[in-house]
Amino acid sequence: MAFGRLGKSTNRKSNLRKFSGVNGETEDMVKQRVSRLKPFKLLKEVVQLFDCKSSGSTMEDYSNALVKFLLKPEPSGNLKTSSKEKGKTKTRSKKAKKVSTGPKKPLTAFFHFLKEARELVKKKHPEYSITEVTQKCSSKWRKMTDDEKKPFEKLARKDKERYEAEKKGEKQSKRAPSTSSSSSSGSDSDSSSDSEEEKKASKGKSKRKEKAKKAKKDEKTK
Repeated sequence: MAFGRLGKSTNRKSNLRKFSGVNGETEDMVKQRVSRLKPFKLLKEVVQLFDCKSSGSTMEDYSNALVKFLLKPEPSGNLKTSSKEKGKTKTRSKKAKKVSTGPKKPLTAFFHFLKEARELVKKKHPEYSITEVTQKCSSKWRKMTDDEKKPFEKLARKDKERYEAEKKGEKQSKRAPSTSSSSSSGSDSDSSSDSEEEKKASKGKSKRKEKAKKAKKDEKTK
């Protein structure tokens, strides 16, 4: 109906997705093609399959809607996405939100070699695909001796040391706020204890003054 031929059952769905209207056919030619859809039940099923907008419920209304769609296909917006498709979009959005934080993980000796060898293979074989380049580098790595691998193993060790140092620094930076808060709480407790001691001292002074005043009064009365 859409392409003027039966087509294979294996690629019908993909062809329908690519469909962008009949090419090189007039409106009358498309109407003739649609008129072959009989009985009315078959025409109705095709209209529903393409999700065409019909102005009425008669055979003529359905035929006109299908002709219009075949000449210029447009989505009706009536089709609802299934729960499975919604679930897929949600999981995709969740995956996209995940951002790797912290220090970059260290590379192995092979990946350090791959970084260097990949560019050389690309220059020598520009026609190679990414997988072919990787396969070529992998076969070369397997054939290398232990002495030839040593420089890349050294790079891997340095990269591992860098990662561990960065990870350690990150842990220390996370602990820092808690230590500062504890020190501030300690200083607050010290200041509060000092103020209590000052209050006690002032109370002692006032008591001594009162005693001295009483003693003077007693002497005068005598």
